[in-house]
Amino acid sequence: MDLIAVAATDGTTPGCTEAFNVITEYYAKLPQAEGPGERVLEVRGKWTCARQAGAAGSQGAVVCGVPGSSLQLETRPSAAPVLKFPNTTQTVEFTGYDTGVRMVRFQLVTRRPGGPDNGHYVPVDGKTYRLPLQPGGTVLSAASLCPAGSVTIDGQGYGNGPCSQEQLLRQLQDGTSVLARISVDGNDRIATVKEIYQP
Repeated sequence: MDLIAVAATDGTTPGCTEAFNVITEYYAKLPQAEGPGERVLEVRGKWTCARQAGAAGSQGAVVCGVPGSSLQLETRPSAAPVLKFPNTTQTVEFTGYDTGVRMVRFQLVTRRPGGPDNGHYVPVDGKTYRLPLQPGGTVLSAASLCPAGSVTIDGQGYGNGPCSQEQLLRQLQDGTSVLARISVDGNDRIATVKEIYQP
């Protein structure tokens, strides 16, 4: 559930600490005090809280207010995050790293057969995406990501030389773009990065 401090008509808003204390005490009292009639419970000496009508179980939305005041806080079901690429494999060109949100930036690319772009990777849709790296995920270098003096690739041209996430991030923070094949886990985190070898 999300906890929202609602602005009162006089412009005041319950502070975050107060809101967390109120809802914590409400849920602590709930199993012992609230019956099938969805009674209103007194919390912290001045707040009254109750589940919204029709909300079943302790996961229902809760509204709390201060009698004689327009101060209010409420809970709402959390919006499920929109996942972009769960449980997929993508060919990408990494373009940077956003330190503030700890996510890598990339564009989807595809290999263009024939014509002037033969064998080159070109953007699929021109959009820039961001995803976090899975903690402890695998990074494999082909040649330039983690220079080892020789090319280390598998039979498909993907890197298989062990590398660290820190080395990948260092390259991206230095402004180096990296072509790679990535595997994304069910939580939309990049689990595996395999650098694509380009002679």
